[in-house]
Amino acid sequence: MQNRRININLPSDYQAALIEQWSKATNRPVSSMASYLLEKGLETALKEGTVPAEIVSLVNGHFFSDL
Repeated sequence: MQNRRININLPSDYQAALIEQWSKATNRPVSSMASYLLEKGLETALKEGTVPAEIVSLVNGHFFSDL
């Protein structure tokens, strides 16, 4: 899968500092930490049903249409 870049704006200085310190403590680049958190957030949104079913079906059709 091709890596895609997105720009994000953190809603607070607190969140920015939290991500920066967490990345330092784990020796991970900030971008890697942000990517990890985005992945976990998407997993949670899917599990909780936050993502509209129509969107999930659309994306599933794109990625799994050959099955």
